[in-house]
Amino acid sequence: MRALLSVADGAAVAALARELRELGIDVFATAETRDALGAADIGVADLTELTGREDAAVDRFETFRAAVFAGILARRHVPADMAGLEAQGLAAIDLVVVGLRPFAPTQGDGVLPIVRLTKVFGWPASNLDRMHVLIVKNGGSPLGLAVDRITGQREIVVRTITDPLVRVPGVVGATELGDGKPVLILDPHSLIRTAREHHMAKAAL
Repeated sequence: MRALLSVADGAAVAALARELRELGIDVFATAETRDALGAADIGVADLTELTGREDAAVDRFETFRAAVFAGILARRHVPADMAGLEAQGLAAIDLVVVGLRPFAPTQGDGVLPIVRLTKVFGWPASNLDRMHVLIVKNGGSPLGLAVDRITGQREIVVRTITDPLVRVPGVVGATELGDGKPVLILDPHSLIRTAREHHMAKAAL
């Protein structure tokens, strides 16, 4: 049996992918889903092993392949369908798990770009049904920073982090709350630059 996984949050199907492999099912995934599962030490095959396509198509269109459609739609109880797959060198796909990508919110007449802090800092994705977005200006263009929650506003004294050994891109300083808890202060513009650099580096691979 073969399974195809293609979801917006690959980490969310890690347990499922692991169980499928333990059952002896061949698991195939689109690029981003495969990378997310690989980060969780779950090796799955690349979808191109079924489609034979290795072009630079954006991940969200990887499943739009005749080989995928044929593998899903072929009727197992109809010999002609299965013979057709074999004649074309295609394989049946028995289980499909897909998930829609989050829709982009809008700001005025245009789409509002969203930067997820979990991706910028390499943290595990939050399993939340909804997210909060802080809108900031970047050179006149608005951009959203996705966060888990918003606790409120307060006046603080920012202490600059000068030690190069502990400096982190996007972190401008630190402060101490009234209850004595230390917190880091983020620089939205630096976060945006970091996110864009990560995106450009990934696109160049």
